[in-house]
Amino acid sequence: MSVPNEHHQGLPVAGYQPQNAEKVALVNANKVLEERCIRAAESVRDTPGMDGRMAALAITNLQQAFMWLNRAVFEPGRVALPEAGARLRAEFEPPYPVQQQVHAGSADPRLPAGRPHP
Repeated sequence: MSVPNEHHQGLPVAGYQPQNAEKVALVNANKVLEERCIRAAESVRDTPGMDGRMAALAITNLQQAFMWLNRAVFEPGRVALPEAGARLRAEFEPPYPVQQQVHAGSADPRLPAGRPHP
């Protein structure tokens, strides 16, 4: 059993950070749920008289949905590119100042005003 404040080393992949035990447990529970859903879809796919192509699409979309769900929990970050020097940053900066705005009713400063909360 994990200790609540215990941190697990992040994946040895750029952008992944250490995670606490609660997040690891949540993603592990999601993986079990994903496997149950995929097995149910495989059962439909493998049943005569059922549309195997549609079931295969369901499996693919279940995998994608759980991937996004788990990324929402682990929040992997973007990685710095070695060639992203000052010259490249200047090329992509907008010619006007950009201000962060908070979506009405949201505590998330990453959401600009007027954008619907997901």
